[in-house]
Amino acid sequence: MIDDEQKQAVHLQIGRLLLKNTPTDALEEKVFEIVEHFNHSIELLNNQVERLKIAELNLMAGQKAKMATAYEAAINYLTMGRECLPQNTWETGYDLTFKLFSEATEVAYLNGDFEQMEQLAQVVLQYAQTLSDEAKICEIQILDYSAQNQKRKALKIALAFLKKLDIHFPEEPTEGEVGFALQTMQISLSNKSIRSFIDLPIMKDTHKKLAMHIMAIVIPITHHKSY
Repeated sequence: MIDDEQKQAVHLQIGRLLLKNTPTDALEEKVFEIVEHFNHSIELLNNQVERLKIAELNLMAGQKAKMATAYEAAINYLTMGRECLPQNTWETGYDLTFKLFSEATEVAYLNGDFEQMEQLAQVVLQYAQTLSDEAKICEIQILDYSAQNQKRKALKIALAFLKKLDIHFPEEPTEGEVGFALQTMQISLSNKSIRSFIDLPIMKDTHKKLAMHIMAIVIPITHHKSY
C-alpha cells in the first residue's frame, strides 16, 4: 500500500506525461483524463506557471462538461481551476480569471444554485474591466432572477446596467410616458418602408449592441404586470 502523498506524486507524474504527449489538437478530447490526474495532485503543484496551465485545462474541462449538461462536474472543474490561480489573479491574469469565474457563475445558474450564482456574480462585477464583461454577468443574473420569479429584481439589474450606457427607462412608467414613447417611435418610422431597413448599415457601436442584447433579454419580463 502507498500513502496519500505517494499517490499524489504518481498522479502528478502521469498527468505531466499525458500532457506532454498529447498534441494540442487532441487536448480537448483528452482533457478530462489529464485534469483528473492533476486535480488529485494539486497540493504538490508549487510552480505557478504550471498551476496556471492546470487552471486553463480545468476551464476547458468545465466548458466541455457544461456543454454536456454535466453541471456538477463542470462546477468541480471550474472550482479547481480557480484554486490554481494566484492571490492577485485579477490584476495579473484577468482574462483567464474572468473566464473561470464567469463560467462558474453561469454553471451555478444552470445547476439551480442561485445563492452561489449571486456570490460569484458579485465577485466578477467587482473586478470586471469592461462593460461587455459586466453585461455577460448581468445577463446571467437577469435569467437567474427570472427563473426564481423575482422579475422586479431582474428588471432592476437590467435598468441599472442600461443606465451605465446612458439609456434611462423609468422602473414604473406611466401611461403618458408609454404613449409618448410609442408616438415618438411612430414618428421616427414614418415614411420608411420595411424594405428600407435592409439597406441600413450593420450596427458596430459596442454600447448600442450591449443595450440591444440586454433589452432583448428583459423584454419578456416587462410583459408581466405583476412582477
